[in-house]
Amino acid sequence: MALKIAGDIQTTCRAFNENRVNLEKHILIYLAEEENFDNYWQCLHHPKSFFKNYIEKHVKTYFSDTGSRKIKTFLQISLHDIKNAILSAIHPSTAIAKDKRSTVSGWLDLFCDHLGSNLIFP
Repeated sequence: MALKIAGDIQTTCRAFNENRVNLEKHILIYLAEEENFDNYWQCLHHPKSFFKNYIEKHVKTYFSDTGSRKIKTFLQISLHDIKNAILSAIHPSTAIAKDKRSTVSGWLDLFCDHLGSNLIFP
């Protein structure tokens, strides 16, 4: 899920869709447009924190603009995929468990084995 969101941010935000040089170019354009000396100073003396703040600002903008609708779509797709994985694991697990005359515990082990290849939980 996070990789899908990061990929969408990378493709929709021009500053993030290429390499570091492109990001630096967009940061320089941002600094020139802002005309804020404090930002120049922070960028020169603390580039890591400035880059972090710049990226955070763009991610927050993404979420406040169109990102929330896209995240809802990503969640719906993910839930649909999870539902299909669960439903597709129930039938073979039940068939095998019936053939082996397994207990509920045995069925659950079979079910988890089927899910293990399709779902990865953190």
